[in-house]
Amino acid sequence: MSDGSQGEINHHEMRLLRAEVRELSQQVHDLVEAWNTARGMVKFIKLLGSIATAGGAIWLMIQAIWPKK
Repeated sequence: MSDGSQGEINHHEMRLLRAEVRELSQQVHDLVEAWNTARGMVKFIKLLGSIATAGGAIWLMIQAIWPKK
């Protein structure tokens, strides 16, 4: 192969690699976005669990303190 054809192959391969990198970058961006969304949902569910636990504890204290008929 001559130097000219080798340069063309490298240029073509470089364009293909750049296209792949752009595609992979978008996929990684989407994956990070999904991860952050899931992490936010987990925090929200934990918050709801804490609120429910606190509500249950308050309910039990009221039941224990309040005179029964």
